[in-house]
Amino acid sequence: MANPTLEQEYERVLEASRSKGEVLEEPGGKERRKHPRIKVQPGALPVELDPWVFAIDVSISGMAFFADEPAQPGSKVTIALGDRAAVDAEVVGCREEPPASAGGHPYRLHCKFADEEAGMRLLVAIKELEGSA
Repeated sequence: MANPTLEQEYERVLEASRSKGEVLEEPGGKERRKHPRIKVQPGALPVELDPWVFAIDVSISGMAFFADEPAQPGSKVTIALGDRAAVDAEVVGCREEPPASAGGHPYRLHCKFADEEAGMRLLVAIKELEGSA
C-alpha cells in the first residue's frame, strides 16, 4: 500500500486530469484496466523520460510510448523521469506505427510496472512537471 501522502497526491492528480479530460476511456465504455490511464501532454515535460522519447499515457500499472527502436515483449527496462522518479518495468507489447501518426517515432511500446507504488510516484511526478496537476 502506498504512503498516505502519495495516495493523496495521486487522487489530486487524478481528479485534475479528469476535469481536463485527460483520463482515457476504453472504446465502448468497457474498462478492462485496473487503474485509469492518463494522457501525457506531448512536449510538456521539462526533463527527458528515459529510455523512450515520447510518452502517450501513464497509469499506476504501466505506460505507453512511441519509440525509435523496437523492444521485445518480456524485456526489462527502467523508466526514469530525470532524478525525480524511476520505476522498473516489463515490455508487454510493441507494434510498428505509421511514422506520421507517431510523431516520426515508428514503434508503440506498452510497459507494465513491477511496483505500482513506484508507478504512482512516476505518474504524479509526470503530471506535476507538466503543470497539469
